[in-house]
Amino acid sequence: MYCLFAQVGVNTVGKIQYLRAELLNDAGCSSNEEIAIYAIKYLQNCYAADTNWEVIGKTLTTNTPANTALRAPGKFEYKINTKY
Repeated sequence: MYCLFAQVGVNTVGKIQYLRAELLNDAGCSSNEEIAIYAIKYLQNCYAADTNWEVIGKTLTTNTPANTALRAPGKFEYKINTKY
């Protein structure tokens, strides 16, 4: 499960001026792979990530079964969060 908390500022023409984002990744009871390190790469998606972007990716350990990353870990989820 992924959860995104973000604050975004845009100018009058819709260009992103700043972005502060914290992306949480539920790894389950054991973190097999550190998916959160891909947060900045995939979260920027098709946007130009200027120096005013601050993205923090965190992997959480919870009481759910462990997850295993297969092909393109986190890529789809991070891109969906960008479009949301």
